[in-house]
Order: sequence, then structure tokens, then C-alpha cells
Amino acid sequence: MKLKLYEITEGIANILQAEEWDKATEARVEALGLDLEQKAENIARYLADQGGFVAIAKAEEQRIAARRKAAENRVASLKEYLHSCLDHAGRTEVAAGTFTVKIQKTGGSAIPDNEALTPAKYVETEEVTKVDRSTILKDLRKGIAVDGWSLKPGTSLRIR
Repeated sequence: MKLKLYEITEGIANILQAEEWDKATEARVEALGLDLEQKAENIARYLADQGGFVAIAKAEEQRIAARRKAAENRVASLKEYLHSCLDHAGRTEVAAGTFTVKIQKTGGSAIPDNEALTPAKYVETEEVTKVDRSTILKDLRKGIAVDGWSLKPGTSLRIR
């Protein structure tokens, strides 16, 4: 019968808390320890495999994002080219097979000549408040008390 990882660790903990220690108890601990090592090895192999997949997926995301950006730039460039060709020909509309290409007026856009001269009623001020957690952590590690903050020791799993 194969035990789950949590069952192995619970079993070891229960045995270690037992009052009697004999050869049979020692054999059970050793067997569970070997099961634990095998389970840990299998999980470590799986994590290594998934880590490789994550790296490949990130590279693929970057490659696809670069292709998307290139396609967006190509579309914008071709639209600009077509617009300039119609302007140069003095045309505002052309029937192009199943498409009709038109140049039409828009509502326009506001372009600043000198932003410093902008009246106050058009200016928005953003105030951003941010807590500097890294400085707080450094001070807490040095033993400096910071109101409203405490140092929580942590652990991490390392697989080599």
C-alpha cells in the first residue's frame, strides 16, 4: 500500500512521540523515512520539470508578444501609407474590391504647444502614497521598532 506524503510525515511524527522504542519501531521509522525520501525525490523531479516548462512558456510568451507587436506596427504603418497615398492622389474614398476605403474627419485631438501655460482648471494632480516595505524590513532586521509592523520569520524550500 502506497502512502501519501502527509501520511508518511504524520506516521513518522506519531512514532517519534511513542513512549516505547524497540527494534520494530525503529524498522517502521526507517521504512517510512525511505518512503519519504522517495516521495520527496519524485516531487523534486516534478518541480524541476515544471520549472523547465515555466521557462519555455515565458520564452514563448515573449516570442508571441514580439510577433504581435510587429503585426500591430505593420498594420499602423500600412494604414498610414494608405492614408498618405489617398491624400497625395486627392481622393477621400476609393472602392477596393470588397472594401471601401474612406478618409473621414474626426473630432480632432488636443496637442499642447506649451504645457506650462495650461490653466489650473485643466490640470489634475495625482498623489500616490506607497509603503516602503523593503526599508521597513531592513529596519526590523536591525532591531529598530516600526509602529504597526513586526518581523515574521519565514522558511523556504530549496531543492538542489
